[in-house]
Amino acid sequence: MDFRYSVCAAALVAAFVSHAWAADDHGAQSAAEHRAAAAADAQARRSSNEVLRALKALERAPAAQRAQRESELAKAAEQRRAAMLELVRTDPRGALSMAMPEALRERMPKAVRERIEQHVQLEGRVVGMSIDDHERGIVRHPFFLESDDPAAPGRVGLQWADPSLSERDTLALIDRHVRVKGLRVNGQLVVGDRNEVELAASKGNNGKGNTKGKTGSSIDSGSTTGSTGGETGSVTAPLVSGDQRTLVIMANFSDKASGCTTSGLKTALFGTGASVDRIFRESSENQVTFSGDVVGPFTIPYTSSSTCDFNAWGTAADAAARSAGIDPSRYTRISYAIPRNSTCAWTGIAYIGGSAPTRSWVASCSAGVFAHEIGHNLRFKHASTPTSEYGDNSDPMGTAPSVQMHAANRVMAGWVTDAAIVDNPGSGSYAIAALEAPDTGMPRTIRIRKADTNEYYYVSLRAAAGLSASLSGGYRDVVTVHRATGAMPSPTVLLALLAPGQSFSDATNGVRVTAQSISTGTASVNVETTVAQCARSTPGVQTSPASQTGAPGSTLRYSVSITNRNSSSCGNSSFSFAQTTPTGFSGSFSSASVTLAPGASATVGWSVASSAQTADGVYALQARAAEPGGNAGSAAASYVVYADASAPTVSVTWPTDGATIASKPVSLSASAFDDNGIARVDFLVNGKSVGSASTAPYQVRWNPNRSRGANTLTVRATDRAGNASEASVRFTVR
Repeated sequence: MDFRYSVCAAALVAAFVSHAWAADDHGAQSAAEHRAAAAADAQARRSSNEVLRALKALERAPAAQRAQRESELAKAAEQRRAAMLELVRTDPRGALSMAMPEALRERMPKAVRERIEQHVQLEGRVVGMSIDDHERGIVRHPFFLESDDPAAPGRVGLQWADPSLSERDTLALIDRHVRVKGLRVNGQLVVGDRNEVELAASKGNNGKGNTKGKTGSSIDSGSTTGSTGGETGSVTAPLVSGDQRTLVIMANFSDKASGCTTSGLKTALFGTGASVDRIFRESSENQVTFSGDVVGPFTIPYTSSSTCDFNAWGTAADAAARSAGIDPSRYTRISYAIPRNSTCAWTGIAYIGGSAPTRSWVASCSAGVFAHEIGHNLRFKHASTPTSEYGDNSDPMGTAPSVQMHAANRVMAGWVTDAAIVDNPGSGSYAIAALEAPDTGMPRTIRIRKADTNEYYYVSLRAAAGLSASLSGGYRDVVTVHRATGAMPSPTVLLALLAPGQSFSDATNGVRVTAQSISTGTASVNVETTVAQCARSTPGVQTSPASQTGAPGSTLRYSVSITNRNSSSCGNSSFSFAQTTPTGFSGSFSSASVTLAPGASATVGWSVASSAQTADGVYALQARAAEPGGNAGSAAASYVVYADASAPTVSVTWPTDGATIASKPVSLSASAFDDNGIARVDFLVNGKSVGSASTAPYQVRWNPNRSRGANTLTVRATDRAGNASEASVRFTVR
C-alpha cells in the first residue's frame, strides 16, 4: 500500500535523530558532541549576523538598489537556514535560543521570510522509529509528527529540546494525536517546553484499550505499569495479543538480490524451530502467535547504492505484490526482506507501534533480526545494559538472539498474571520460579518501585528451557535485575546478574536485592528496603522567550524557570541565580534565589539591558541556578540588537487634501505607525510648528483665525530610533 505522506524519510533520518538517553543520564553530551554543537552554534550566530547586516542594507537602500539588496538578503537567509538545520541536529536547545525574533522576521520580504524559522502550532500523530545497526551496536530513534493541518500537511521531524522531557515522556507520545507548539526549521519542529505538547482529539489513531492482532495506545507520561497504568499493575488484558498476520515481501534491487530464500524466510518467521512465531509464542505463553506468507522476490526500480529511501522501497514492493494478486492491507504486519544498501547504515529499521499494518525493513535472513524489528512494531524497545544499547543478550530486543523475552518485557506486555508478580515487597525473602518453568502458581518476577525516576526494578530467574536453552551461560541460573519504566514502549536495562551471595544495591531508593540460593528452576531472593538517601540531580533551567530583539540601549525582559530535580529524600533546596552577559550589557533577576522542594518549580523575572553603543548582532546570554555545593543548571538565551533603520508610516487624517475649513479653533489629526513605536508626531502649518503629540490619537488644537487663505499642513512622525517621515496636505481657511 502507499504510505501516507510519502517522503524521503531516510534523508531526514540520516540528518536528524532524536536524543538517545544513556542509562541514567538524560542530558549529557560527549566531548565530540559538545564540540559539534559549539561549532554549529558559532556558524548559526555568524549566519544570523549576516542576515541582520543584509536586512539593514535593504532597509537603507534607495529604490534603484532594493532588488539587488533583497537578493543578497535571500542568499544570506538561505545560508543561515542550512546553519540552523545543523544546529537543530546537534543542539536543539541552542536552535531555540538562536531563533530569529518574529519582529525582525516580519520586517523581511515574504520570499525571505519563507527561509526563516517560525514558531508554529501543528496537530497530528506522533510516529517513532528505531534504526538498528546491530553489527556496530549503533541505534537512532527519530520521531516525526504526521501533521493533518491543512495549512502545513506532511511529516516533520520532532526534536525534543526540553530537558525535563524524559525518554518515557516522548515514547509515551507514540501513536498519540497531539497538538504541538514549536520552532519550525524547514522540515524539523523543535519542541522546547513539555507544556507545549498536549493530547488532541483522536483522528483515526489507536485509542485506549487492548486489541487483538495489534498493539494498544494506552500509554501516557504518568503510567507506571505496563498493563493498566495503575500503581499495582493489575492485569486485565495483555497489551500485545492475538495472531499477528504477517506478510514478508522479498524485494531485490535492480543490481543486487537479498540472498534470502522463500523457504528460508518461511522457516525463520513461521517455522517450529527458533522462529519469530516460537519466540513470541513461548515468551507470551501462547498469547501471541505469528502466521502469514512470504512472497516474491520482486525486483524494485532502485539500486544498492541509491538514496536510502526505505519508504519508497516499501511502496514499490507493495505495488509489485498487488500486481501478483496479493493485498498487503489484509495483514497486520508487513516486513520487507531487502539486500544491503551502501547508503543505509542499518541492518533493520522499524516503526514503533502504529496502526496496522505496521512495517519493518530487514537486511538479514535471521529469525532473531526479524523478531527484533517486528518487536518494535509491537512497541518493544531495546534490551540494553548501562554501557551498550544492545548489550542484553537475554532478550531478542538486545543483539537479536533467538531466545525468550526477559521478565520486564513480559510484564509490560501484560503476559504475566498478578499471581506471578511480587509487587513492591517489603523487606524479606521471596521464592521465585524461572520464567521458563511451567506455571505452578509460584511467583516468577519481583517488581520493586524505583521512586526517584518513577521506574521499576524487575527481578527474575532464567533457565535453560525451550528457546532459552540457547541462552548464553552467563544468563542462566542467575538472578537478573532489569530496570524499565513499567509502560510500553520502554527500553529495558540489565543491571545485574547475581550468583548466590551476590547483591545489587540502590542507595538512592533504599533497595538491596540479594540472591540467597538458586536450585533447578527456582531461586530464593532477599529484598531489603531501607531509608532512601539523597541523590542530587542537575536542576532544570529554562528561559522564555529564548530569543527576542531590541534597539541598542533597550531593556528586554525574560523569565527563568527552575525545577528542583533532587530526590525526595533531599528535602528543600535553595537555588541562587547568576548570569553571563556580553561586555556592556547589564542584567538583574527579580529574586536572587528561590527555595524549592524536590520536584517543585518556580519562575523569576530576568531583565537585561544592552549598551546604547551596541552594534547590531545576536548576543548570547546565560542564566544559571545553583545550590550550595555546586549542583547547578543553566539555560541560554539570545538578545538580538537591531537599530531600527525604517522610518514610520504617517498620514494626515484631518483636514483632507483640498478641504476648506472655517476660521475657528479645530483639531488637526494624523495617523502614524512604527513597529518599534512612535516617539512623537509634530504638526507644522506653512513650516511653523503648531504643536506635537506623543500618544495616539495624534492630534493638536489650532486656531486658524490668522491663516486665512491657502495653507499647507505637514505632519512629521519620529520613531523611537530617531527615524522620521512626513506627509502633507493643502487646505484653505475661509
